[in-house]
Amino acid sequence: MSEKIRVYDQWAGNERGIPEDKTRCVAEVTDFTGWHFYQCQRKRGFGPNGEYCKQHTKKVEYSKATLNLALAFADVKMKKKGSGSDKNE
Repeated sequence: MSEKIRVYDQWAGNERGIPEDKTRCVAEVTDFTGWHFYQCQRKRGFGPNGEYCKQHTKKVEYSKATLNLALAFADVKMKKKGSGSDKNE
């Protein structure tokens, strides 16, 4: 199976985009206008599979922790909702 190549700043005016630089962090960052998204220019070596820079690793870890918390909360809420409907029967 071939490895997926990430493409940055791909849009109607730039259909091919900019291919991933395998030596740089995979995080997508914007330019000063906020219209174009580029690959972070910092070196890799941290985070999942060593694909992130030190700065973006913290953001990825925070995002994963937030997602896990949200999923746990949703699971508890669904269990309560399920148990509440049993009382009404």
